[in-house]
This record gives sequence, C-alpha cells and structure tokens, in this order.
Amino acid sequence: MANFDFGIIDGNFFTNNGTVTSNSDDVFFFTLEDSSSVIHVNLFNITGGDADLELYEDSNLNGTLDSGDLLVVSSTRNNNEDEFIKILEADIDGINLDSDYLVKVFSFDGNTVDYDFSLVMTEATPSEEVGINLSPNNQTVFSDFIRGTNSSIVNRNFDAIEYTTSQQGVIFGQISTDFNETNLNVRIFDDSNNNTVFDPRDEILGQQEITRQNGFISIPVEAGRGFVQLENLSDSGYDYSLTASYANASTTDQSALTLRGGTAQIAYVAYYGRPADPSGVNFWNEILRNGNVNYSPRTGDTLTGNQRTVYNRIVNDFGNSAESNRLFGNMSNREKVNQVYNFTFGRDAETAGLNYWTTQLNNGAVTLATFALEVALGAQNQDIIVLRNKINSADLFSTSINTQAERTAYSGSSAEVFGRDWLDPFENFTANQRIVDSALTALTE
Repeated sequence: MANFDFGIIDGNFFTNNGTVTSNSDDVFFFTLEDSSSVIHVNLFNITGGDADLELYEDSNLNGTLDSGDLLVVSSTRNNNEDEFIKILEADIDGINLDSDYLVKVFSFDGNTVDYDFSLVMTEATPSEEVGINLSPNNQTVFSDFIRGTNSSIVNRNFDAIEYTTSQQGVIFGQISTDFNETNLNVRIFDDSNNNTVFDPRDEILGQQEITRQNGFISIPVEAGRGFVQLENLSDSGYDYSLTASYANASTTDQSALTLRGGTAQIAYVAYYGRPADPSGVNFWNEILRNGNVNYSPRTGDTLTGNQRTVYNRIVNDFGNSAESNRLFGNMSNREKVNQVYNFTFGRDAETAGLNYWTTQLNNGAVTLATFALEVALGAQNQDIIVLRNKINSADLFSTSINTQAERTAYSGSSAEVFGRDWLDPFENFTANQRIVDSALTALTE
C-alpha cells in the first residue's frame, strides 16, 4: 500500500499518476477546512484493468486507513470507465466532522492497473453543492476569503466555485476585494467531459487577471455546468465577492455610426475607453445639437462651416485634456494607435492600419483625437458590432448615474480607470441594468 498526504486541499488540482495491483492499494489523505466544501475526486485514464474508488472519513483521526474508519461513498463503474466521487462535506453523516478524509484507489479485477488521479474542492453554501446558479433573470453574489501566498498553509491560495447555467449566453462577473490593489488570476472552466466534477481535463473558457479592487470578466458559455477558479498571487489574503449574471445578447446592427446630438458617447468610448460622465456627455450632445452636426464619413459625409468648427472643438478639447495626458502621455504613436483600436474594437490594429495611422500621427497630418473619432465613425463589419456593444453599454452606465454619490464617485483619475476596466469586456454582448447597478454600488462603496 502506498500512502500520500495532500494536507489541506483547496481549489487547485492535487494529482497523482499511479499503479495498483491485487495486493497493493494507494491511499490519499487530505483535510478540509470547513463543512461548506464539496469534495471532487476523479480517477481517469485507467488502463490494464478496472480500478475503483472509496472515500473514508478518518474517524479515529490517526491519518491512516484502518478498520476504524467510516466508508462514506464509493465509485465502482464497470471495466475501465472513469470513476468519480462528488459530495458536500456537510452531507456526510460521520462519527466526527473534523474534515480529515482518505481516498483509496484499488484494483477491482486483480490486474495491474495504471491510472491518473485528481482531487480538488469547490466552495458551496452549507446546504448546496452548487455555489452559483445562474439564469438570465437572476444575479448571484458569492463571498468568501482567499488565502495569500504567504499563508501559514503553504501553497493553498486557490478557491474554486461551481456554477450552473440554464441556457447559452455570456456570464459577466464582477470581482471585488477589500484591498485597493489585488493580484487575482480568474479562470473559467467548462465541465467539458460532463462528469459533474471539477478535474484537470475540463476546458478553460477564458481567464482574466484582476489587479485592482474591482475587476471584470466576461465569458461566453453553453447551458450546463462550469467552474470558476481564483488564484491569489498576492502575499496577503483577501475577502472577495463575485457578482455573476447574464449579459444581454450582442447587437446585430451594422449600420454606420453618425456623430450628432445624442451620440457624443462615441468620442468617450473611442478616445477614453470608458463611459462618459453624465454632465460631460450632456454638454457635448448639446454642442452637437446646437451646431446641427450630422456627420457619418462612412456614408460619404464631409464637414464644412460651423459643423467643422464644432467637430474641431470636440477633438481639441478631448485631445488636450488632463485625462488624455494621463492616458497617452508616455506612449509611442504606434502604441497610441493600438490603444485606440483596443478601446474601440477590442483588438490591436491590423498591420496596414497600424502603419498608416502611425505615419499620419508622426507627420502631424491628424491629431490622436481626430484619428480616434474617424476610425470609430468609419467602423464596419464585426468592428461596428463590437463598437455598438460598447456604446450601448456605456450609454446605460452613463444614464444610470443619477445620485450625487454616484456623480461624485465617477469623477477623477481612479474613476476613469474603473470605467475603462468595466467597459473593456463588452465586445460580444451588452450590459444590462443589473450589471450596471452592481458596478455603481462597488464604485460608491
């Protein structure tokens, strides 16, 4: 018998490649910190025969498997099918609830069997295995504490949370912590092998690094089951909350954008990469309206007379602002072009566009703000869909700022960063009111 001590497990995979025979079992000892944990055990890539699983409570707390330990549950599928165990610790009716357990891997048919083994835990409420249950009409908040890398419990700085979704869509998650600066790596997995347990073969759908107190992630998902894994790369532990909801479907409108009264948000998204503050966008909408500006270069419009004067006033004001200097002041012209493309279309510039606009900026043929506005107004195909998703989301954000506390919070350089971080994910979908309200709540706290 080979014995392995995994210590205290968390939301990261503990794995082993092993061999068992008719007279040699493998036993894995592990500990859970609290009863609101779901144990996920998976035995896979079984070759040479049939291997099975048994989960025991270490009833006599001696760290070894013996006759005094309680068999909790077993997995005994036929032939060399994958074996898996998934159980909420609070559901275990054992002698002790001291969170010490043992998993036995053994050969069922007496053959020499090779296998891969994984063990992980997910967080849960005291009575539910699934931590987040999502549908298009609800929003879920999950809160917990995650240890840091300097924890006395070494290398246990992962949390994992299971979720289920009722239909295909986009999950939008807002992650907030109690520290101004954080370093969380958030990964979203799909239960791609449909075995209901979290294991190393599950497909990563996407990941996002969160470096500030509030961060945002969006992932397209199919209906079914998945897992959110948070890795804390900071020395210190955090209290965190994950607010998850469905986002609205993407726009399909590919019509040309027009700069006129009511559409000044275009300039904020393309040049600043964030939603406008209400007073700013209202001011510029009024300027455009009074100047009778109705400009869509994609449809062949040109600017003359007073319309040109108003247009120049906008690009000069944006281009010479303190925010512009904070945002672009230390960038090369090539970096500025790519930054605008990312704000506007969620991607770097294609080579031809990057070279052309860099040359135009280098030669002084256009200003950066003019370039940003012209590129946005000329968008088409997939680029216009992405930009419209961003503009629609920004419009909802701006119009939802309706209290003095929200107006005060959404001002200054830190609010600019918050707005850019929030707007960044909205490429293939648009925000809904729940998403906006959660962001404004976090902003004003």
